[in-house]
Amino acid sequence: MSQVLVEGGVPVAPDVNRIREAFPDRSLEAGQIIYHGYVQELLGEPPESARYRTVTNRWRRDVEDSVGKVILAVRGVGFIVADDHAKSESEGKRLKKGYLSAGGVEK
Repeated sequence: MSQVLVEGGVPVAPDVNRIREAFPDRSLEAGQIIYHGYVQELLGEPPESARYRTVTNRWRRDVEDSVGKVILAVRGVGFIVADDHAKSESEGKRLKKGYLSAGGVEK
């Protein structure tokens, strides 16, 4: 990735790369759980921090963009690599949220 990732003046790329080295994109398997504790050790940030959320959101987006694997957040646990069913369910929720935010009416 050639662009420099910066959020609030602190580069994001080094932390994202640290997670991607520990959990390589291609080795992630559906149903695999990545606990907050592991990621917290890598980042040195608690899961409740804005920095943790910023870095992990970017990591999840990068993995989806590069290899098409969706990583879902599980409150109080960590992250799970979505299987095809969870992936389609997640997409449905995103589409509905986008529709409603664009002024659509829920039936």
